Amino acid sequence: MREKVRYLIGAFLLATLVALSARFVFVENFRVSSDSMRPNLMAGDLLLVSKFNYALRIPFTSIEFYRFRNPIPGEIVLFTLPEFGMDTYVKRVIALEGDTVQIKDGVLTVNGVQATYGDVATTPGMKREILAQQTERLVIPDRNKGGDYGPAKIPRGHFFVLGDNRGESVDSRKWGPVPLSYLRGKAWFVWMSLAQGGHARYVSN
Repeated sequence: MREKVRYLIGAFLLATLVALSARFVFVENFRVSSDSMRPNLMAGDLLLVSKFNYALRIPFTSIEFYRFRNPIPGEIVLFTLPEFGMDTYVKRVIALEGDTVQIKDGVLTVNGVQATYGDVATTPGMKREILAQQTERLVIPDRNKGGDYGPAKIPRGHFFVLGDNRGESVDSRKWGPVPLSYLRGKAWFVWMSLAQGGHARYVSN
């Protein structure tokens, strides 16, 4: 009887250890709390975050075991900003180190290439933003066009992010470029959307 109890306790502790390891090293759950990424992510979306796309780190630190790659412009990522508190932010990567970014009158330009914008017939106010080799995405432009930035070159070891809902997003236009060491992972899968009736979907990057 004692052996069986010990076995069950050991199995439980092992399962707990595996679950915690997966939680801290491989995948994380995140609840979107604002509409800064509309229309692609909504407040209330429950999001799975892949933590091993970019680097393996010691849990609770920014110390890397190994870096696989840097984020790709167009990807939606999660990161922290320790100097602004403990919050986790979710935004879209627009540019990397060495790139030059400018936003003027609501129009995004990277390395001298200006984004083009197409109307979405079914949703007034929404646009299709196309920029060079980046994936086409749906955005809500800043109607007041008050988010001008740059031109500015992204420093080494940093990346530049924007929210897709440009007029309602606090992002690199305010903070400046984000250090790569602040990355927590890549937005992967919305497993439940409290804002959209529970529909699961992959994140559009």
